[in-house]
Amino acid sequence: MNAISVPTIYNFIDFISLIREREMKKIILVAMLLTIGASANAIEDTRKSCAAGDAKSCKIMGDLTRAGLGVEQNDTKAYNYYDRACFDGDKDACKELALLNKDKI
Repeated sequence: MNAISVPTIYNFIDFISLIREREMKKIILVAMLLTIGASANAIEDTRKSCAAGDAKSCKIMGDLTRAGLGVEQNDTKAYNYYDRACFDGDKDACKELALLNKDKI
């Protein structure tokens, strides 16, 4: 059995710490999607939950749409998903909304 050496782990940690927060979110989201095996049906179910008023689903759809994961990349649609989620009380969506607004300035 091969063990990971301590320097390798520290190099990895250093690498991760250099990645900007937004890029890290994309990496984590991709890893989550790969882990759970997200499919078109799962994305469609999430979209429907958002349309029914589930703020967390709207936040997830915003993340997927902003990154172009499983759906077409579209910042305007992502903005709309985040706006709906923020309005319904998802604080993380409000933060993403602020970041999108800041990027436009």
